[in-house]
Amino acid sequence: MLVTGLLLLVGAPARASLLRLYGGDNVGTASGQFLRIPVGARAVALGKAYVACATDGAAAFWNPAGIMRTPGRTNYFASHSEYTADMDLEYLGWHHRRQNFGYALSLGTLLSGDILRTDEFHQEGTGDYFNANQFYLGASLARAMTDRFSIGMTVKYYQENLDEFQTKALLADLGILYFVGLGDTRIGFSVRNFGSDLRPGGTPPPLADGYVAAQEFQAFPAPTVGTFGAARTWRLAR
Repeated sequence: MLVTGLLLLVGAPARASLLRLYGGDNVGTASGQFLRIPVGARAVALGKAYVACATDGAAAFWNPAGIMRTPGRTNYFASHSEYTADMDLEYLGWHHRRQNFGYALSLGTLLSGDILRTDEFHQEGTGDYFNANQFYLGASLARAMTDRFSIGMTVKYYQENLDEFQTKALLADLGILYFVGLGDTRIGFSVRNFGSDLRPGGTPPPLADGYVAAQEFQAFPAPTVGTFGAARTWRLAR
């Protein structure tokens, strides 16, 4: 199992976060890798060491328990990234919290645009185009168990559209956030994209003469990843 540790110092006030990422050993063997692309400029700047700091609009993505620590009662969040190969990564989030519980809605998309279709006889393109788009829609619920400890859960519907084939799944995220009582020192833990294996629907296309096509597509595990982190805020001397 791959274990990665990160120590980050940023800004004034600054945060130091120690993070371990679990689940890296399924790279290249799991489906739905779009679900692992990080969102939020601040979170990305922290090198993904964010599970204990997720108390802003991106909390539903990183750690749903952080919804109970957002600065305002209602928060809106939007992110746009121009990804590789002319793809667009979009994320929208809305949070609302009350005294002891909060909830959120989130939407993430990865849009490929038009892709020129090629085959073994038309390497420069057949003149036809197709799309490879992915999206998920999530609903989150968080609860403050005490003034220091909160838990959260997100249930999300995921769909991948590759030409005429679709992959659909129902996945879940779980998270906790605990303030230990030493200043604002806190620890966080989340498990994201937990669910059943992902398998495209439909029948695999026929192969050339002499080859036997499979009766159904192969299933791959969901891109489940677990994250643990600790963080503390302090002011640097000027």
